Amino acid sequence: MASKIKAAITAVQEGSNCRACIIASGYDHDSIRSIFSSKYDPKFGEPKGTLFLTPGSDLEAQAIQENMMEEEAKESCSNATRQKAIAARDQARKLQNLSYPERQTILNAVADAIVFHKDALLAANA
Repeated sequence: MASKIKAAITAVQEGSNCRACIIASGYDHDSIRSIFSSKYDPKFGEPKGTLFLTPGSDLEAQAIQENMMEEEAKESCSNATRQKAIAARDQARKLQNLSYPERQTILNAVADAIVFHKDALLAANA
């Protein structure tokens, strides 16, 4: 594997005509198909392989920018999820302080709302 990495780094060094190189398994035909397809297709599974780019090239800058955008999207999703979990925990604590009949009334109202909006909920989570 070390020789493949060394060859890829050599292939994309400055002064070379090659600007990008991918190391991937040749035994996994889906990895080859996914690399050569013009658009990502989930039927091939998660992207596989390692991309090597010429340092300082426009292609490297684009890859860095796309990677940063993906990381920001993941982070914002996880932050939003974390905030929802904190809010749910806070509301659960408020429910604990209510009497049993009050909790029962609130939870029955929530259950009724879920049943009433069942189709919209299922569609949104499909």
